[in-house]
Amino acid sequence: MRRGLLLAALVGVLCVQGQYEKINSFHTDLTVAPDGQLTVTEKINIHAEGVEFKRGIVRRLPRTFTDHNGRDHRVAYEFTAVEANGAASPYHTETEGDDYVLYVGEKDTYLDPGDYAYTITYTTKGQVGFFPDFDEIYWNVNGNGWAFMVDSISALIHLPAAAQVKQTACYTGVLGSTETDCRDSIIDPRTVFFRGRTMGLYEGLTVAVGFQKGVVAEPPPPTFWEKHAVPLVGGFITLLLLLYYVITWFRHGRDPDKPTVIPLFEAPDGLSPASVGAVMNGGAANEQIAPAMISLAVKGYIRIEEEKEKMLLGLITKHTYTLRKLKPGSGLPKEEQELLNHMFGSGQDRYEITGTYDPSVQSMASAFRRTLRDQWHGFLNKGNNLRFLWVPVLSVIAAFIALIVLYNNTWEDNGVVYIIAFLAANLVFFVVYVKLIKKPSVEKQALRSKLLGFKMYLSATEEKQLQHFNPPAMTPEVFEKFLPYAIAFGVEEVWGDRFQDMISKALVDPNYRSGWYSGSIPHYGAFSRSMSSSLNSSVSSSSTPPSKSGGSGGGGSSGGGGGGGGGGGW
Repeated sequence: MRRGLLLAALVGVLCVQGQYEKINSFHTDLTVAPDGQLTVTEKINIHAEGVEFKRGIVRRLPRTFTDHNGRDHRVAYEFTAVEANGAASPYHTETEGDDYVLYVGEKDTYLDPGDYAYTITYTTKGQVGFFPDFDEIYWNVNGNGWAFMVDSISALIHLPAAAQVKQTACYTGVLGSTETDCRDSIIDPRTVFFRGRTMGLYEGLTVAVGFQKGVVAEPPPPTFWEKHAVPLVGGFITLLLLLYYVITWFRHGRDPDKPTVIPLFEAPDGLSPASVGAVMNGGAANEQIAPAMISLAVKGYIRIEEEKEKMLLGLITKHTYTLRKLKPGSGLPKEEQELLNHMFGSGQDRYEITGTYDPSVQSMASAFRRTLRDQWHGFLNKGNNLRFLWVPVLSVIAAFIALIVLYNNTWEDNGVVYIIAFLAANLVFFVVYVKLIKKPSVEKQALRSKLLGFKMYLSATEEKQLQHFNPPAMTPEVFEKFLPYAIAFGVEEVWGDRFQDMISKALVDPNYRSGWYSGSIPHYGAFSRSMSSSLNSSVSSSSTPPSKSGGSGGGGSSGGGGGGGGGGGW
């Protein structure tokens, strides 16, 4: 309590002594030329203590002017003089968002505590309002972006020599306020002086002077190009790209005729289950690990032991797989040999996959994908025609930059909407083009047709559907041999149901149990589906590192018209 009272008293003493940063006075002298150019001189006197005003002041000026129709137009500023305490001062300018920002002072030169007088002179055009019965200067004197008290604020408006003041108004307060705690004095028919009350933080003075038409040259209406440059350019480029897409697709992207698909009863060209999955899915993925592991088990290299644990009142089942090595690998497909080497390369004969992240499983999965990718990347990507994608990518980037420049330099009301529409439309066209321009090689088409024939055999719900082609009889050996392929094709449940149907018809010994799997098998269709999905899920979970958490949980108003912005120190 005592510390709070002491702090309050100290702040009060400092305020009485004037030891806080503020704007002592802000005066604007604005002259309107017959061609509509405004010459603005701002005299800003501050008290600095090195808190915000360290090197000098910052003046922000808005880059848009809103006319009486509510339309925003781009405006520019040219600084003709910048002074500090009556002498020319170093300064630099930057564009920050919708503001043009002037920094007065030098980066390595700091102000001593005290009062400083700054004078800024600049010119700008396009900020005179033109109405049916009168023209107007509607000017935000200091802007509503100053986080300082302003003890005194005033403005002097000079109209062209032939002008006659018709009406005046002024507004004070925060942005949007209609308060009129200010007064004006008409010094002569073309000059008006305004003074406002003391301004608090983020408060400003806005003044308005109306005068007869014909004194200031009204700019010509925007041309058709100035009004519609953004959609015209965006639409033209989009049409050119569509033409490019059609021509390149017609010449290079049309797929060759697909060979006739007929049932096959063996994997074509002796492909492994993982290779089948890679060719059918267009690349190597973790989903091909499960069929590769089961292929190793069926061939007698490993034994798979599955343990199930009920969790959350039986709502979730956790699967733990223990893989036991039965014999060393020999003559295996490269990716299957890679699995054996990673799982049992250190001499152990037991490998566990629990579904919890394990760096060794991550390493094993990465090596498996790399080996499979090395075998098939060139074959699968032959005919992708990636070289044709550079033209649309670079064109859209260049067009986007051009549209931004056009929007900043024309009178387009809906430029942002048109730019977003341009990007969205071209993104859709590009995505479609990427799919269409890919042209599978004749070899790839032939292999995929063979694989589809093999899938036709494995996915047939009843064997009699294929009797015309003399399929092999369903036996335990045939079921096990092709189970990894059925998993690779995603038809393992259908394949398992067919085998279960043979057991139900007593065509297969109902007491049959595979030697490569240890676990309950109530139904081979459900077993095949469950085995595939749970093993894939366990491998995926075990090979994916956990995510890291973050470290932190009169129709006018003050601020209307041209000018404005704000400022501060730096």
